[in-house]
Amino acid sequence: MPYRRAHYYLLLLIVLTAVAFWPSYFAVLPGANIALHIHSFTASLWIALLAFQSWAIHHRHNEWHRAVGIASLGIFPFFFAGSVLIVHTMALNFATGDFFDSRFGSRFAAIDAVAIPGIAYLFWSGLRWRRKVHLHARYMFATVFFLFSPIFSRLFMRFVPGLQVAPPDLSRIPLNIEAASLCALLLALALAWRKPKHGRPWLLTAGLVGVQMMLFVSLRAFAPWDALMRDFAAIPAPVLFSVGLAAGALISWHGWNSIPARARPSLEALRGADA
Repeated sequence: MPYRRAHYYLLLLIVLTAVAFWPSYFAVLPGANIALHIHSFTASLWIALLAFQSWAIHHRHNEWHRAVGIASLGIFPFFFAGSVLIVHTMALNFATGDFFDSRFGSRFAAIDAVAIPGIAYLFWSGLRWRRKVHLHARYMFATVFFLFSPIFSRLFMRFVPGLQVAPPDLSRIPLNIEAASLCALLLALALAWRKPKHGRPWLLTAGLVGVQMMLFVSLRAFAPWDALMRDFAAIPAPVLFSVGLAAGALISWHGWNSIPARARPSLEALRGADA
């Protein structure tokens, strides 16, 4: 089994997430909107699920690993729909002139416009290749790489000298986003380089992160994209959440059924073996 210590890194990522989002979310928890609650809970649950999966399989709890893997089919649609709601929240804030999102909301939405289908494809591929352990593990772990930018950019803003941000001066925010994305891209390339034979999931992840970085730079003050964000903001959130749930459920169902079920031995074969 690859990545024997992955669960420790994923648990560390949960701790770093709490630190990164403490000022903007956890410290003001009662006042946060429902979209933030859904996304925060489902994204944290997703990381925890992957950590448990890694721990279970490396400690030979194969049945636990399989049971939680099946549970992921029901968890993923909520994670997917929650991610869609976050983009809608940014678009809504952008359209209504929010101090922060009026400056960066449409560009952050472009990052998520790549991340959401990227996560969906990686999860689908993880299900599709669940009988090929090296590919399965890499596709599943790669889904968290799209959470690196929001987590580590906030950590950079708070703790890294030269990258710290003190409102109302927000000029270093783009640099933090690009730095966090670059770290994710380089880590994905390094993991691909270590095991080239099984590097396809990491190369795909690195490519998608690279597209995110290019869009974040190129869509600054791009009128057609801004207009699309305003149109997206006009869609009712419950409609988007419902569509996201349905799309996530379809991805889970199709990924799980993309390979045939294992054939069970027939009664006659079992009798022959007993004989």
